[in-house]
Amino acid sequence: MARGYMGPSRSLQRVIQQFCAHAGQPITKQTVTLAKVLSARSAALTFVRAPERQSKDQKAFVEQVCQTDPTVAAVYTLTQDFGQLLRKREGKSRLEQWKTAVRASGIKELR
Repeated sequence: MARGYMGPSRSLQRVIQQFCAHAGQPITKQTVTLAKVLSARSAALTFVRAPERQSKDQKAFVEQVCQTDPTVAAVYTLTQDFGQLLRKREGKSRLEQWKTAVRASGIKELR
């Protein structure tokens, strides 16, 4: 504030808190990027986007959340599988295989 920042102090506090959460760790662009919370829509779009079309930040996000929770990793695998099924137009028998995998996963939100 003494240096001329005229914006709301709350905005400045939010940015500073991101760095405080990682005290003792070096701050990198990836640390700051991954500290941002994606909206549900952005996260969903990242999950269904083909890996070759994901940005570095999106790949880092997917890797981080998949390492954190095995259920999320299973959901990611199933969504990528479904996306490939659609993109390659693999047909009804392939869709039935995917549906069987979804049921076997035990993830009720996908059923």
